Amino acid sequence: MVEGGTTSFESSWGFGRGNDPFILSYLRQEVLEGRFKTVGAASGGYADFPSGNLPYWYGCYFSPFLIETYGIEKYALLWRTTLLLPFPTAMAKVYGTTVQEAWNAFGQSL
Repeated sequence: MVEGGTTSFESSWGFGRGNDPFILSYLRQEVLEGRFKTVGAASGGYADFPSGNLPYWYGCYFSPFLIETYGIEKYALLWRTTLLLPFPTAMAKVYGTTVQEAWNAFGQSL
């Protein structure tokens, strides 16, 4: 989640991995072929190619999804809340949803 947050902001000026058509098409192909990675796999728990890129590739599109869905203020609150609580707990507290529910909605949005 951290890598995705930073990568999405690196892309907010029209450059970076969040604006790479290859990465977006890769993620969409994952959805179409039923290979969309779990949160754990996309966060680094995947051993096959392109494992080292997955936290960046998935994350740089998941973070903007959260911002577009819930707003930048809640996104900032999410990260402030993670200073005190584990990410899944912070997600539930700030967004009123589980990480898995948000992840599924993100996958459907692609």
